[in-house]
Amino acid sequence: MRKSISFILFLLATSVYGQENVTFQKPSPEILALADYQRPPALELSPDKAWVLLSYRPTYKSLEELGQEEVRLAGLRINAKARISSTENYFNNLRLRSAKDGQEFDIDGIPANALIANISFSQDSRYIAFTNTTNKGVALWLVDIASKKAKQLTDYNLNAVLNNPYQWLRNSQGLLISKTPANTPSLIDRSNELPKGPVVSTSQGKVSQLRTYQDLLKTPEDEYDFEVLAKAELHWIDLDGKETPFLPADLYTQVSISPDGKYALVTKLKKPFSYVVPYNSFPQETHVYDLQGKVIRKVNETPLMEVMPKGFSSTRPGKRMLSWRADKPNTLFFVQALDEGDASKKVEYRDELFTWEFPFDGAPKSLTKVKDRFAGIIWGNDQYVLVSSSWYDTRSSKTFVLNPTTGASRLLFDRNSQDIYSHPGNVYRERNGFGTLTMYIQKDKTYWIGAGHTKEGEFPFIDELDMKTLKKKRLYTAPASEKQERIADVIDIAKGDILISLQSPKDYPNFYAKILKQGKIKAVNGY
Repeated sequence: MRKSISFILFLLATSVYGQENVTFQKPSPEILALADYQRPPALELSPDKAWVLLSYRPTYKSLEELGQEEVRLAGLRINAKARISSTENYFNNLRLRSAKDGQEFDIDGIPANALIANISFSQDSRYIAFTNTTNKGVALWLVDIASKKAKQLTDYNLNAVLNNPYQWLRNSQGLLISKTPANTPSLIDRSNELPKGPVVSTSQGKVSQLRTYQDLLKTPEDEYDFEVLAKAELHWIDLDGKETPFLPADLYTQVSISPDGKYALVTKLKKPFSYVVPYNSFPQETHVYDLQGKVIRKVNETPLMEVMPKGFSSTRPGKRMLSWRADKPNTLFFVQALDEGDASKKVEYRDELFTWEFPFDGAPKSLTKVKDRFAGIIWGNDQYVLVSSSWYDTRSSKTFVLNPTTGASRLLFDRNSQDIYSHPGNVYRERNGFGTLTMYIQKDKTYWIGAGHTKEGEFPFIDELDMKTLKKKRLYTAPASEKQERIADVIDIAKGDILISLQSPKDYPNFYAKILKQGKIKAVNGY
């Protein structure tokens, strides 16, 4: 008996000893060399093509990032402390490289242990804005390209829950920021919360086939927390950090400045909220404001959308995709269903496209109608616009060349959306005089850049397409090689200067400037 007791005590002592705290350990150097590597940087050309921004991302997320407090509400996953998406992927360093001579520069003042996101050049290519996230929140930072120095422009109080935390003004002299209001209340402490009663849902007897959504609101307390996290004020801020209020706290989902920089298109959520659909199906209203916050006109109002027609090609009735026309100073564009959004209805045309000129007190002008569901538009000029339509059941994808002045439309492509071999590529766009991206058109010629999927492999290409005759001419196809080539960007389409990446199983991904006419390449980064 004594031997048994002694043996049990020995086991207990061994078990207690085995519960000592052990910290995370590094693997052996051989394993670490395989796992701990530097990812290639993301590259972005400045609008004037004079600078290349190299953005470096850590190979793995830190334990601090993975352990952040996450709140799931209205279809969103939110970093509750910082008021930004908890799924955001961050960069940790930025560098600049001259496109002219290849000289590379560090940027002084980048915050330590940076979590960088929302990176963008100003229109005049003199500055780079980015956000940095900490446990205190999200702040706006500014890089002066001439001095290669970064400075903090705002406190850690930006709000990126529903809308972009900032955007540049067209004149590059300031930005519009979304910030959390001062004296915002705390979230409800649910650690010791007990139910106060049942949650009662009501039904109006309507039948609707709904998709299954994650992370929806479930209780009035969820509604309260959603408003606390998502409400934001809109402020103008200059390059010295001086702020001017624009609009008071509300649930802003879209803020877009007109191409001429004089007006803002603003969409916000309204109640009632829903427990069966995410926030983008909540009631919304959209206004156009001048830059002083004066309402020009309410241009749209959308009710709660819990009941939708059956079918993947079905959509909601009313105005959709309301936005600024990129090639005009202050003209709106929108789409409206002609079948009440019901894909099962038999109609000749499904969607109608409209433009609506400032100050929006006249009737919108019909631009064209499409027989399938509208899928997108790329603005060019008063002669050429690209309109896309699609139909899920047949996988049909069509592209039309539309004359927005006369309304004349010609079919350009008709293909199966799942057939990657027939993909014509994407039309090349450049910034116009407003600073917005529109189709590059030179003497009726446009240029198309594609991945070049074939049965033999991937061979990126550039095509020239004449918008008058709709005839194409192949200008470039990547040569067969042991290295994989991809077209990353265009430096000068008229001269045939592009930015490519090359990699192979043995070669680290590197970027090169390539002159198509000469076939020469010049390294942009080297690893």
